[in-house]
Amino acid sequence: MPCALAFNGNGKVLASAGSDATVRLWEVATGKQKFSWNATDDAAVAVAFSPDDKTVAAGCGKAVLLWNTTTGRICATLPGHGGRCDGVAFSPNGTMLATGGFNYTIKIWELSSRQERLTYEEHTGLVMALAFSKDSMRLASFGYAEDGCVKLWEVFPNWLLPRGPN
Repeated sequence: MPCALAFNGNGKVLASAGSDATVRLWEVATGKQKFSWNATDDAAVAVAFSPDDKTVAAGCGKAVLLWNTTTGRICATLPGHGGRCDGVAFSPNGTMLATGGFNYTIKIWELSSRQERLTYEEHTGLVMALAFSKDSMRLASFGYAEDGCVKLWEVFPNWLLPRGPN
C-alpha cells in the first residue's frame, strides 16, 4: 500500500513509497513499472524527485536513500535519524535535501557533498511534511500528534558562501 506519491517535473513518471518497504517508479502513460527497489525492513513513507528529475529520495527506516532515476542504482544513503524518516523535500535550487523524522528532528543535507549541514530540533512530535519556498531560503515543516503545528525555518546555506583565504 502506498504511503507517499510524487510526480516528476513533467508528470510522466510517478514515484511511490510503500508500507511494504518498496519504492517504485511508474511510467504514467502506460502504467508500467520502470524500477522497483526494496528499500529497508521498515516502511518507505516519504518520496520526492529532485528538481532535475535525476534523483529520487525516499525516507526508508532511519535513513534516506537516493536513487538515480536513469540507471535505477542507489547513489547515496543518508543516515542520521534516530527514528523513521517520515518526510523528504528537495530545495528548488537543487542544492539541499530536507528530511524529517520520528525523532522530532529536521536535517538539511548538502547534496553535492552528501553531508548533513543543519539540524533543527524544535518540534515536539514526529515531522511528517516538509516544503521549501521557491527561493530555497525557507522551509516549512509539520509536526504530527502532540505537536500539531507548522513551523517556518530560515535556511541560509552558509556552506555555499565564497570562502576567503585561510
